[in-house]
Amino acid sequence: HYPDQAPWRLRAETVAAKGVAAIAPGAVARWLTPAYAATPEGAVAARTLHDTLVRTDAQGYIESCNAVAALDFRDSNRRIAPPPLVIGGLQDEATPMAMAEAM
Repeated sequence: HYPDQAPWRLRAETVAAKGVAAIAPGAVARWLTPAYAATPEGAVAARTLHDTLVRTDAQGYIESCNAVAALDFRDSNRRIAPPPLVIGGLQDEATPMAMAEAM
């Protein structure tokens, strides 16, 4: 659940107006830490992710953003019988630890 859907909506609007390439650098920056991206391996990963994202169908990306913005599994997550394992990263901007803990 994203209480603030504005970032997802803004990404969708930006892609609709300017294409996927307009959001690619910011997306890659959210996916990889600056320290990792500065390494030789990280630079290759960043370039590969960027190039893959730029080739993504714009309408598909827009629809994905809209779908993620609307996701709300709070009620259905309570029906998971065994304790689930939720993995989160301290530097994950899209799913911060507080959100992972709430799951």
